[in-house]
Amino acid sequence: MSRTLALLLSTTSLIAQIISGNFVGVVRDSSQAAVAGAAVAVRNDSTNFEYKAISAESGDFVVPNLPPGTYTITVEHAGFK
Repeated sequence: MSRTLALLLSTTSLIAQIISGNFVGVVRDSSQAAVAGAAVAVRNDSTNFEYKAISAESGDFVVPNLPPGTYTITVEHAGFK
């Protein structure tokens, strides 16, 4: 029993050390309609590394597992400025 308990505690402490965040949003046009297929780029300002996503039919997007930092988000879609 004590071996099983030690393994569970060890696994829990490893999970607790993972630090990341997500950007979740909705792309909408000026009339508040959802924009599907928009290219979303999330750039880490320190490393210049970009994480990319495409908005869904509902305009929703998720960029998961981002390390801590400051980010700049840009969204592009044909016909929009």
